[in-house]
Amino acid sequence: MKDKEIATNISVRSTYSTNKLDSNVSSAHDIKVKTTILSMSYEKCLLLTGVLSGFFANIVAIPFSASYIKSATTAAFGSPPFSLTSVIRIHHGILSSIVTKPSQGFTGGTARSCQKVTTSLTNKVLSEYFTISEDLSQNEKMLWMMARAGVLGAIVSPVGNYFKILQSSKVNGYSYQSTIKYLATPGGFKRYRENTLPFMFGESLRCSVFFGANLFLRENMGIKNKPNLIDKLSICTTASLIAATIESIIAYPFETFAIIHSQQKRDSNSKTDRASFKTYANLFTSHHLHRSSKAAPLVSALIAKNFFANFTYTCIDETGNELANKYRTDKK
Repeated sequence: MKDKEIATNISVRSTYSTNKLDSNVSSAHDIKVKTTILSMSYEKCLLLTGVLSGFFANIVAIPFSASYIKSATTAAFGSPPFSLTSVIRIHHGILSSIVTKPSQGFTGGTARSCQKVTTSLTNKVLSEYFTISEDLSQNEKMLWMMARAGVLGAIVSPVGNYFKILQSSKVNGYSYQSTIKYLATPGGFKRYRENTLPFMFGESLRCSVFFGANLFLRENMGIKNKPNLIDKLSICTTASLIAATIESIIAYPFETFAIIHSQQKRDSNSKTDRASFKTYANLFTSHHLHRSSKAAPLVSALIAKNFFANFTYTCIDETGNELANKYRTDKK
């Protein structure tokens, strides 16, 4: 009888232990599953922010970008004189067509959106997986942020330049189909290859300021500690204006050259047969784009374009990051 009771107790304890072990394993599995789902949701939220910020920043900036392309090609190939009045007239014509004829106001928008969404999405991925240590000083953080963004610009420049040429050609009257066919020819591919080098430098510098300095300015101004929406918008505006001004001055020669080089007559031989910085500089200066009479109006137009793109991107980026972090905190 005692042996029976002992055997029964051992069986009960064994069953209890097994159930407890199964319960622990199940709980650990549930936690792992929840953590995975949480992590994926957080990453998806950040990626969605990258796509939306890039997309809407370009919806706003497309007319300004088209105006700048038109201004640059007019300054290079148009009849003199070229001045700030010329830029204002071009901007007025394109911006006013947004209401009267939207297809004209947003000319080249598809290509530009593809270019900028690719850049914005890649930036989000790099920012998430290549984080910067909190132990660094403010100046060191800024340098690392700008270096990371500069690498981003170099990585995406071959793809970005392809879309940029499509956009520039569309603004100047060429269809997407004809430009794609042209770039597939030996002469077209040669010009694309030559054009990508200066574009890469310009895009790398531009991304350093657009993503790196802009983010540093926001963090240094304490945007994360500002619960008030007006304060956040004020910081976004200031950071965007400073970043846009620096970005425009630095990127002006590279971006302008890339536009005029890609829009030379397609039946003519490229003037950069031996691609070098000397020949690039000669082409830039031969159109007098280094002179203040042309440079000042074009840089002003570039600042306007970059400011609106910066401001829209910054506002959506800050909102998305805040929602993603709040979502992660609430789930925990």
